[in-house]
Amino acid sequence: MRSGLKQLPRVAVTCVAVLGLPQASHAQQGDINLAAPANAAARTAPQAPEPPVRKPAASSIDDGALRYYAREGQKDRVAAELRRLQAANPGYAPPADLYAAASADGSPEDQPLWDLFGAGRIDELKAGIAARKADDPNWQPPADLLVKIRRKELRSQMLALSGEQQYRKILELVRQDADIAESGDVELMWSLAESYAHSKQGAQALAIYAAVLKSNDKPQERLATLQKSMASLRMADVETLYDMGGKDAAGRNEFDVILTDLTRARISAFLHDERKDEVNADQVQLFADYAKTASDPNQPGLMAWYNYKRRLFSEGLDWFKMALEKGGD
Repeated sequence: MRSGLKQLPRVAVTCVAVLGLPQASHAQQGDINLAAPANAAARTAPQAPEPPVRKPAASSIDDGALRYYAREGQKDRVAAELRRLQAANPGYAPPADLYAAASADGSPEDQPLWDLFGAGRIDELKAGIAARKADDPNWQPPADLLVKIRRKELRSQMLALSGEQQYRKILELVRQDADIAESGDVELMWSLAESYAHSKQGAQALAIYAAVLKSNDKPQERLATLQKSMASLRMADVETLYDMGGKDAAGRNEFDVILTDLTRARISAFLHDERKDEVNADQVQLFADYAKTASDPNQPGLMAWYNYKRRLFSEGLDWFKMALEKGGD
């Protein structure tokens, strides 16, 4: 564990700066200061098996991850890993053959281990490593492979804890390997952001959600990111993420496919004094049309309270009556 782990996540710090957000104070962060990056009922994204890779060349400094990212063409990850190595080893310079083909420095003997890892057969992989070491006590498994096994296990632990809403434990786990939160794994980024939000570190959560939107171009995952933020962030922060949505030729935001949900959240924020301005009239009308046909009495009830707060008592009364007719109390 390197000494730099008592900082905010690198991706989070970058996004906080870009978005002009205040970083949390030491009092806000408590004991969980990390060095990591980047609702409704959004579904988690399936994870594709990791491709088989060959081991890195031997080196006095473990640069296996650096070479792996280079082979995969992940230049941003190469830069981040290079910064980490140089921070831990002052004067370190990347190898001249960093972008050499994997076959130039791979070892065929280790390829079956990588194949097991790529297939997600971790128990068999561990058994294979143990068998190799028993046959040859001087043999050591590739350092990069050991790192990846550990991170895969951490990932499983984090997602299990997320399902149990053990948010503080998730942050503690990330402290064991801060780089796991920079892996580009969208499920882990969601889990980490949610953990920050529920630990009253909203700026860090916002920064991680923003990092996902900056780096991810998959429409479903982008939309799910916004939906998840709606479950854990203040509406003002959600609006910041909404503004990061792509626009079509007519100027429509990509996230307007859930405009009814967004309008509902905006009305709720107005009712709870988290929003000063009234909601856009066209959006309110869209939601009103939906509320009239919805079977849930809470939908017209929301319209009733919205009109009541705006002192439109006659309109509010009509909506209250409608809510009662739909079974509201």
